[in-house]
Amino acid sequence: SNLPAALALIARHKHEDPLYEKVSQVILVADGNITEAQKDLFTRALELATTAGLSITTVGIGDVNGQRIPVVDEHGMVTQKYEALKDGTQVVTYLNEAALRAIADRTGGKYFTQGQIAELIEHLRSKLAPRTNSTITEATVVVGSRDMSWVLLIPFTAALAVLLWNRQMMS
Repeated sequence: SNLPAALALIARHKHEDPLYEKVSQVILVADGNITEAQKDLFTRALELATTAGLSITTVGIGDVNGQRIPVVDEHGMVTQKYEALKDGTQVVTYLNEAALRAIADRTGGKYFTQGQIAELIEHLRSKLAPRTNSTITEATVVVGSRDMSWVLLIPFTAALAVLLWNRQMMS
């Protein structure tokens, strides 16, 4: 994935698209893997996100020693297959916690590991508008608000479900 491009894109949407005008909190679930060629782009994208007033909470997924990426089918289920290049070589991703911490630190967000789901939920509770009679657990995330920042929780919820599924499958 192209992390610098994703950061620049959300910053651009914040400036140009009225739908994103009120977005102030972003949750980024990623490995943080940035190639040498992307380092300058990453620095610039981080500046754009900061200037846009985005607070980015990051969740690191993967392993610093490398991890294959499982294929998820059209029903959202993790298969026994792994992402591969056209030549059949399996894709291995490396967790770069330093990059994810830099994103969180520079934008006023916070970094979490994939094992800190309960802490992440507590952090989200503290950042989002208070709700009456709502319960957030590791298994569910309540979504619904007129504040469009919730739109960004859709991919987070899917990623959280995959993480929980993978944790359950490994147990």
